[in-house]
Amino acid sequence: MTYILIILIAILAFAIHYFFNATARLNDYSTFPTFKYMSDPIAAGSFIPGTERCECCGKKTGYIYSYALATSHDEDYICPWCYQSGSAKPYLKRSICTNTIDDVVSDTVREIIQYQTPKVDLTDFYVWPSHCHDAMSFTEKIKLKEYVKIDYDFCVAAIKAQFSDEALDRINLSELFNNDEQNIFIFKCLHCDHKRGFVGTSEVSSCNNVFPLL
Repeated sequence: MTYILIILIAILAFAIHYFFNATARLNDYSTFPTFKYMSDPIAAGSFIPGTERCECCGKKTGYIYSYALATSHDEDYICPWCYQSGSAKPYLKRSICTNTIDDVVSDTVREIIQYQTPKVDLTDFYVWPSHCHDAMSFTEKIKLKEYVKIDYDFCVAAIKAQFSDEALDRINLSELFNNDEQNIFIFKCLHCDHKRGFVGTSEVSSCNNVFPLL
């Protein structure tokens, strides 16, 4: 009986070792991965420098997903390579750290947005925008007080589209546009010149947190 138990433990250890190394072999760690719907995930605050080991590939790649994935036993850390390849899907399915998108896109695009596109570091952001029957690409995070000087009308339109009439009644645009903590996150359509903006503060956090709307 003891002999059989030793064999089973050895097989299990081999399977775990093979899984981690198989995933690692699929990743090219020499080049930061490219995300179709996010041009710069580091600038977006989606990935941050970290020494933690990726739960998926077992490697310390130097970057981790900025949202710690809370599980029943601990917090799982995911590297950008596993996130981009889709290898991290089993871990993401156990958390609320995934994106949602409306029904006008294909199932393939919805899958990429949900499990292969990291969340942006923005509170009160729930639905990834779409246009031309495709997901829009996140392109830039910039201080609102700076961008309002570049395109005032766009900033006003973004705020009106983002918040309800009740919330807008409580917003002082002048104060908002001069608030150092407010950023505007800009998304662009991959098929035309349409763009959308979302205003809010950045708050890297655990995915246990749910942020209330203004």
